[in-house]
Amino acid sequence: MAAGGAWPFLIGAGRVRDYRVLVAPDFLPDYGRLKDVVRPGPDGEVQSATLDTRTGRVSVTYRTRIAAVTDGQGRSIQLFYGYVFRSPEPGPVSEADFDRAAALVLPVFDTFLDDEQSFTVRSSPPTMLTDPPADPAPPGRRRGLIVTAGLVLAVAAMVGAGYAIFRPGSDVVPPPVDEPGRAAPCEGRVVLSPDGKLLAAVQGEQIVLCDAVSGRPLGPVHPGTKAVFSGDGRTVAVVSPGRVEFFATTSGEPTLPAIGEDPEDVVFDPMTGCWRLLFPDRIERWQPGAGQRGPAEVTPRGEDGPAPAPSRS
Repeated sequence: MAAGGAWPFLIGAGRVRDYRVLVAPDFLPDYGRLKDVVRPGPDGEVQSATLDTRTGRVSVTYRTRIAAVTDGQGRSIQLFYGYVFRSPEPGPVSEADFDRAAALVLPVFDTFLDDEQSFTVRSSPPTMLTDPPADPAPPGRRRGLIVTAGLVLAVAAMVGAGYAIFRPGSDVVPPPVDEPGRAAPCEGRVVLSPDGKLLAAVQGEQIVLCDAVSGRPLGPVHPGTKAVFSGDGRTVAVVSPGRVEFFATTSGEPTLPAIGEDPEDVVFDPMTGCWRLLFPDRIERWQPGAGQRGPAEVTPRGEDGPAPAPSRS
């Protein structure tokens, strides 16, 4: 993990108001200067910069995202989110870390749009980032940690005892168990639940839930190629080609209607307790609860591509 952690931040504009800092580190009194160092770029581009502040030189690593809404003149709005480091050199930021930052700060943009005039900046505490592997992963692939299955379970037990060794949701890849005739329930790409109690093992085209301490399989096997836990670990989203399903981790019963489409990504938003499904043309927000038959909210996505510079004069 990066020494000393990093602070999530968010910069964006509204339908009326110009670009401004929406989420700022809690240690940075002159946080408004962050918007002076971000630069517009294509959707998804990652950039880094340094900034001299009253607390010393800091560095930022950020990603650009095109918002699903436009400003009052029909222009695209760029969002800049990532991390601030209290050092001249930024630490490494993995894809999992960017996903975590997005889940934490992007909902604040929706709050800002609801009332741009009275919105106040939200402060962010430090968070620990995941370490990249020693050998760089190929471009575009999420980085994982190669460990033994026994170490996965030992670390999971430590997390359950209060030790934050692995960031919840990070991918861990144990090797196969070399014992003829014995099933290996936690073999494959393993995702640790946020509470450190469960493992979701992705084995080819199926998902197996296991107890994180004993490795004992729990409940039924679900067809799927990706698993995403809710913030409390009580629900798991199982993604397979052309389908997304949501199951209770204790009973295996569906918690939301199955979605017969293939989203670009499925993310749990810990601030609202909702699931966000990203499709090429829209973002669907699904609110867990009884009687849910469809998305609670559907937001059109803006067109991809370069957007205007942050400063609108």
